[in-house]
Amino acid sequence: MKKSILTSTLCLAILTASQYSSAGTTELKQGAAFGGTAVLGAIAGGPIGFVAGAITGALIGEELKAADQADEAINAASNEVITLKEELSMNQAMLAEREKSQDEMADLLQNLPNEVYFESNSDELTPDAESIIAVLAKLIQQDPSITVDVVGHTDPRGTDEYNNVLSQYRAEAVVAKLIDCGVPAYRISSKGEGSNQSTSMKGDLDSYALERRVDIELITDTGLAYQSNF
Repeated sequence: MKKSILTSTLCLAILTASQYSSAGTTELKQGAAFGGTAVLGAIAGGPIGFVAGAITGALIGEELKAADQADEAINAASNEVITLKEELSMNQAMLAEREKSQDEMADLLQNLPNEVYFESNSDELTPDAESIIAVLAKLIQQDPSITVDVVGHTDPRGTDEYNNVLSQYRAEAVVAKLIDCGVPAYRISSKGEGSNQSTSMKGDLDSYALERRVDIELITDTGLAYQSNF
């Protein structure tokens, strides 16, 4: 009788193993644990041993399943860490590139002439002024945080009404050149101050020449970056 039970049990074990041979990794582990433990229980204690072995195998299967889930969680966390490291590396590279660009801009601005002025009663840009504005336009386009303030001035000669209009025209000449060089109009503000900021002594022609100008300020998200006079 025992021999018959043992033979039947071995057959059941072989059948169980064959059923799990085509299953996934986790199911294969659980099936092997369940079937193998049940067989051992059957050999050791007959039907009662088979039941006890089956219960033990089920518990081992659950532990294997939990271990697989833990492995999956660890793998997911590892992948997230890798992604975060890649994002950090990318951000560091972008920051380094921006700092390099800002340093280059500072060096370039430092070497730009800042004393280019208008002729008397004129709102036309000189060739030197146009060249400098073209360089500034390239810098402005490289940094989307830059905005531009343009303020026109005149010397004190003439009426206030005439000087106010002339200073505005001078400012608009600079704005038009910036736009022609690719700077979006919404990033530029302009106004004319006339001779309101004149400090020249009456009749001082050299001082007058310094007041026929347009002030240009480039403002970044960290403050004033550049100021030049045309």
